[in-house]
Amino acid sequence: MRMFAAQGKDCVFYETVSSLHHSRHTAIECVPMARRDATAAPAYFRKALLESEVEDEWAQHKKVINVPAARGVRGAVPPQFPYFYVQFALGDGLAHVIDDRRDFGNAFARGVIAGLLELDPDVWMGRRRANDRNVDLARSQQFKKQYAPFDWTAALQDATKLQQINRDAVDSSLNTAPRNAAATVERAPQDLIGALRAGSVIDK
Repeated sequence: MRMFAAQGKDCVFYETVSSLHHSRHTAIECVPMARRDATAAPAYFRKALLESEVEDEWAQHKKVINVPAARGVRGAVPPQFPYFYVQFALGDGLAHVIDDRRDFGNAFARGVIAGLLELDPDVWMGRRRANDRNVDLARSQQFKKQYAPFDWTAALQDATKLQQINRDAVDSSLNTAPRNAAATVERAPQDLIGALRAGSVIDK
């Protein structure tokens, strides 16, 4: 987020949990966009969620659930229910309980963002992809270069190296300490006897 903020962008995060029975793994997508578009994103998503599924008079859940940032989605959605969640930067978000997966596809968020950013459907649906692997590699290298000044894992790696150096130093001192202590114990009686004799009345 710091990298995108430096570029004048905000992030929109979204998660689609369509089935808790077949898979317990979900993925959170991050989409950076211009701050102007990020400001308009809540209204776009709210409207899309209200129109997302066929109206059901027996539906037990609200179309849109407001999720304060401090509460989180787990406190807003009933346990074991499939859901969609979108959060705007580190602020509040919107949730939707998926009643019918047939009416709510995995491409829902991409469609909303495509409409917001006025993107070509072939782009956001992933139907147009570069065949040249060198293009993907170049994009990856470019991203790494941009991200390097904000890479917090580098600090963790430096901290890990420092901890290892400290552990090695402690281990080294512990390994040499018994030998030094044993030598001291062996010399101590002789030194003590010599000192006592030097000050003894009998020896004089």
